[in-house]
Amino acid sequence: MSAKVKLGTHITSGEQVALKLIDRTKLTPRQTEMLEREIQAMQAVQHPNTLLLRHVEWVAQYPKKRGGFREVVLLVLELGTGGELFDYLMYTGPLGEQVARSYFRQLLSALEVCHSQGVYHRDLKPENLLLDGSFQLKLADFGLAAINCDDHLCATECGTRSYMAPEVMSRQPYDGAKADIWSAGVVLFIMLAGNPPFAQAGGNDWWFTAIRHNRYDKFWMAHLRSAPDFPKLAQEFLNRIFVADSGNRATIEELWQHPWLQGAVLQPQELATAMAQKRQTVQRTKERELAAAKAKKAREKARAGAKGGAYDPFGQQVMRGGPKPPVAEPSGLTYFYTHVDAEFALKRLAQAFTDLEATPVSIKDEDFKVKATLSREAGPLSVVARVLSVDEEGELLILDLERRSGDHLDFVKLVQTELAGLLKDVMEDDADKDEQAASVTGKAAAAAGEEEEEEPIAANATEDVF
Repeated sequence: MSAKVKLGTHITSGEQVALKLIDRTKLTPRQTEMLEREIQAMQAVQHPNTLLLRHVEWVAQYPKKRGGFREVVLLVLELGTGGELFDYLMYTGPLGEQVARSYFRQLLSALEVCHSQGVYHRDLKPENLLLDGSFQLKLADFGLAAINCDDHLCATECGTRSYMAPEVMSRQPYDGAKADIWSAGVVLFIMLAGNPPFAQAGGNDWWFTAIRHNRYDKFWMAHLRSAPDFPKLAQEFLNRIFVADSGNRATIEELWQHPWLQGAVLQPQELATAMAQKRQTVQRTKERELAAAKAKKAREKARAGAKGGAYDPFGQQVMRGGPKPPVAEPSGLTYFYTHVDAEFALKRLAQAFTDLEATPVSIKDEDFKVKATLSREAGPLSVVARVLSVDEEGELLILDLERRSGDHLDFVKLVQTELAGLLKDVMEDDADKDEQAASVTGKAAAAAGEEEEEEPIAANATEDVF
């Protein structure tokens, strides 16, 4: 079930909100049931650290770009102006112990209220943790939530595999509360280390195998190579969460009593100050990338002028007349800059997806958009690529990549490695600066799940350790 989110303003009060729009004509009975459950879950939970659902309109008219209206389901949501926690982890790395503890306490408090109302989120991850204007945490996206499971046991395997508890992946009935606690532990680990504890809690994953065999010493020995400052007391705290047998996993009540969670936290203003600085770092990095791309364009023009204006008209793709892509901000941090013609860029994006054996691949020329679905081990990955203009002149373009569904780890790897390689010849890069190719950096991959240099202790680590 796909949805669009637009910025809305209340006509009377002037308050800004997020408008979540779901096309009614494309809703299947199953999707309608899921949407009803999402709404029911959000209405059941009222807490300062859960995103507030202000209003629901089951039959609303949304104006189309080219006239007419589309019938949609409208959800009016509290606006998370601080963005996703994922963006901060991806672009600035670990948060620091006090910040991480502050946010984990807020998350645990929200989960405690959810569980008391029989609501189990089942898709906890940094992408679903928003920050408001004061940088306070808001638990969002209850699209996979379960409500009042029979005997407190859920049955559906759902969520994002990197954050799923082992019992969820085993496709057996499971305690929704204990599964949420595991996922929250994965989020905490990433906040402290900047990379995930394991690829997935199952199969032959080396780090999870260590946990399953109660070899926490080997688990931490491996991780301390890349995160040497990981707090010792936090390790002990996570050992109570990362327990393969959910029956022995700590409850929320037990976690509240742990010494690590009783440690110092930041007051709201202190937290806002710390995160505002990180947000500025993200914004400055994006501004530097844009400035570098524009500077390169200026140098190219200067070189052409120095040669008397002579150039090969067939030597490169240049901007032509006709409709230009819309001026818009990228959807997130996964985008490239390019100077090639918009039509050519659109075709190159489609060809790249085709080369990656995506199916189907659809092009909407009038919207400068390509949609593709790729097969991945964690499940289908649906991506939308858009060509955008940086400004009204339309000389510098953005190739914006947005994940619509599928695993976020797979998405980051797709952008950073596969698409970056296939589109290298049309992407802006600057030899005088750090690689400008993709705005997903190595740190981004670490935050999302790709540990770049860390390897098992030995080639046959499983046999050596276990």
